[in-house]
Amino acid sequence: MKIHDMESHPAADIFPMMTGEEFEALKKDIEEHGQIEPIMLDDDDRILDGRNRYKACVDLGKTDEEIEFVGYEGEQSPIDYCISINLKRRHLNESQRAMVGAKATELYEDEAKGRMKSGKAAPDEKKGRSRDKAAETVNVSGRSVSTAAKVLKNGSPALIAQVESGNIAVAAAHLIAERPHEEQDEIVDLVATSSAKNIRQAVRMFDESRRVESAKKGRKKKTDIVIHLGEATAILATLKKSSAHVCVMDPPYGIETHNSRNRTKDYADGEKYIRELFPVVFKDLTRVLVADGHGYCFAGYSWAWLVKELLSEHFYVQPNPIIWVKDNHTMADFAQHYPNKHEYIWHFKQVKSGNKRKLRVCIPDVIECSRGNVTTHSAEKPVDLLRCFIEQSSDPGETIIDPFVGGGSTMVAAQELGRAGVAIEMEEKWVDVARTRL
Repeated sequence: MKIHDMESHPAADIFPMMTGEEFEALKKDIEEHGQIEPIMLDDDDRILDGRNRYKACVDLGKTDEEIEFVGYEGEQSPIDYCISINLKRRHLNESQRAMVGAKATELYEDEAKGRMKSGKAAPDEKKGRSRDKAAETVNVSGRSVSTAAKVLKNGSPALIAQVESGNIAVAAAHLIAERPHEEQDEIVDLVATSSAKNIRQAVRMFDESRRVESAKKGRKKKTDIVIHLGEATAILATLKKSSAHVCVMDPPYGIETHNSRNRTKDYADGEKYIRELFPVVFKDLTRVLVADGHGYCFAGYSWAWLVKELLSEHFYVQPNPIIWVKDNHTMADFAQHYPNKHEYIWHFKQVKSGNKRKLRVCIPDVIECSRGNVTTHSAEKPVDLLRCFIEQSSDPGETIIDPFVGGGSTMVAAQELGRAGVAIEMEEKWVDVARTRL
């Protein structure tokens, strides 16, 4: 960096120059009391310390002959000296020091390369030493310096400026540093204007606004929902590979038969039925779901762990189940038993690590949601609950699959959110109900 006709040392350029009222106050002080401290120069006559004083003097019309200079004769290296004296003057937080350390790392690396060329390299000179030395100089961890380096490399000027000014922590900045610069700037602006308390909240607000905009632009028509009449295993075998992004399903489970409201037998779902049907369906879903696909599988308390066991043979299943707390409880011998008022839902993925499909927001594993007035299928799940899962794991325009759709609530939620849908149901009456609702 050049200040008029005199260059400054690269280590000095790590720290920002004074601006505005702060610089004007320094200039006024020099004008009234003269230059009290000399300008420190290195062996190449570059300003090591005193850039602001030198600029103030020049702005006041002083020539180099009228300005006091001294040469650096300290025992520290010029880089160490420049960083240490600036850290003493400035009250920097840990993130600001990490940013200084990241910039200093490159200088230390150049210094090390020079020693190697001259044959003066230390015996323990190795990769990463420069980072560790910079971290020690600014009193932060090596990891913090590495994080700051990534922010400097990928961050927008606005994001970097907010970290260097102490308004945003470097770890928080790292969360958004790989986003496009225009997105970073919008997120930073939410914090700068106090619309969001911190970067994490700003990210949630930004992503939610984008999802809403995308949903408005890409909302799907009713014809994007396809409901197949037939057995789940037969229909799944005909679907294209990677044709769905998220599966939401409520397979038949629990007792041998289930009586519907009109006193007819709804479906068979004993343990033998579960062990025969579920593995086939789950295996087919591994082909139908995209590589980073998510899924949600309802399971009653009686068979919850069996369902997890069978799911785990084909997917990574989150260890803790999601608990749906309902607004009503089952019938039981109340003198002997505590009635059940919840259901388990297993969240599963195609792969455990490297799955790029992220959950939209952090939601605890206990969700309270009313069933409302159920007037269709006896095992109908509330649309609000299904909408939550679909929003968590998919974007507008993506495809939701439900191999046991029943009265169609999953497809209603998908349609409302602008998602496409593929549903399967073996009973014609429920297919009619679902299509009517859509």
